[in-house]
Amino acid sequence: ATAQVPPPATMARSMGAVLPDEAVPARFAKPEPAPPTGEIKRPGRNNKAFLIGGGALVILLIIVGVIFMRQPKEDLRQMAALDDGKAPIGLPTEDPALAPPPVVTPQVAPPPSGPSPEQVAAIEAVKDFPLDGERGTVGNWLQYSYTASPGAGTEEWNASSTGDGGMLVEYRLVPGAAGGNGALYLFEIDPNGLVMGKNIEARQMLAGSPPPEAPKAKKKPVKKTAPKRARRPVYEEPKEVPLLPLPDAGELRPPAEDDGTFGSDTINSGL
Repeated sequence: ATAQVPPPATMARSMGAVLPDEAVPARFAKPEPAPPTGEIKRPGRNNKAFLIGGGALVILLIIVGVIFMRQPKEDLRQMAALDDGKAPIGLPTEDPALAPPPVVTPQVAPPPSGPSPEQVAAIEAVKDFPLDGERGTVGNWLQYSYTASPGAGTEEWNASSTGDGGMLVEYRLVPGAAGGNGALYLFEIDPNGLVMGKNIEARQMLAGSPPPEAPKAKKKPVKKTAPKRARRPVYEEPKEVPLLPLPDAGELRPPAEDDGTFGSDTINSGL
């Protein structure tokens, strides 16, 4: 029998030969890496991200601490109570009856305002109003009549509106320490500057009558005191007693029995 010869391709595969198509990829394949020898080096850690995160955390803690220190205690309590106005659990409740009363500050009354420019102008117009008979002006006449002497009193000028465009000017004399009566003059000045008297005193002054004499201050009577008597001293020196003259020898001699002048009511002569 004749032996069958396999085809060339079959023979090549059975004998372990490499086909031309498979030899091309094997030629360009990378060789396998050799196994590592010695110590294996580990890759280093990236510390940059860790430092950035730590710095941000520190800054955040500082900001929170500053906000906490600036918040008042009442706000912190309300924040702890979830802003409902109630005291948190564990904190003592405040009794409104024990709260101190609010401090009431007294209201100070505003200082009285001074005269308006219109009032000042009206007073000056009355003072400068001329009088007939070479008596000067109203202001000079009143000053000479009442306050020429020291201690007579003080003058007060006031003005108010009359409602029809005029001004009512008042002159008042306040008595001083020397005593005496006060005085009151009322004038009205119209928008044209004409001055008229509103009471008897002002009319008489504008008409030319002399001012009423101010009563003199009464002098207190001086009480006459009796002259004081000289007081006798408590201790007086004893007066000298004059000495009596001493008896002579005849007056000192006792009387004799035969003397008629001798006698005694106590001796019985019949014994």
